[in-house]
Amino acid sequence: MGINGGSISKKNLSNPALSRFPNLRDAYVDLEVGDEKVTHTLPDSFIDGEHMPSLKQMEFYAFIDPGQKEKFLSGTLARRLGSNLVYDEPEC
Repeated sequence: MGINGGSISKKNLSNPALSRFPNLRDAYVDLEVGDEKVTHTLPDSFIDGEHMPSLKQMEFYAFIDPGQKEKFLSGTLARRLGSNLVYDEPEC
């Protein structure tokens, strides 16, 4: 999942984040918005990884809401992926 040409709305981010991907093994999520610092809020079920039970590896590039960042990095999905989770914030 990635965006091109501006920020993605909360609703449009929630749709794929809340969808079930039972066979997804690798994910690359890039929510960088050019030179803008756009902060994203993630649904709890995405942070928990409950809709992606087969996920083994994820690269995630985005600014996450400060209140959620620690939850994302220490949550169920991050613990399951361990070093196979790459998280980085875009440079602005």
